[in-house]
Amino acid sequence: MKSTSVVIGLLMGCIVAGACGYFDRSGIDSAPAASFIWVKTFKLQVYGPLVLPMLAVFIICACEAIGDVSPPPRALCERWTLGFANWRLTPEY
Repeated sequence: MKSTSVVIGLLMGCIVAGACGYFDRSGIDSAPAASFIWVKTFKLQVYGPLVLPMLAVFIICACEAIGDVSPPPRALCERWTLGFANWRLTPEY
């Protein structure tokens, strides 16, 4: 239900834009009914100056993900060894 306000806002914006004449159907009317999207091909290339910054971002994100992923299995193992009688929501270290 929270996202309906976004849809209603977009719909109202489209209604106001249509009433003010901001929509132009000439591009839609001149387009073919069906076509193949990829009519051009582009050469694959790597932008050299971007390699090192992207590598740094990848390493930083990987280090953050390791910290996010490793504690849950460890906490699960600690809770499992305690048994269900002594199960605590937060383990005490």
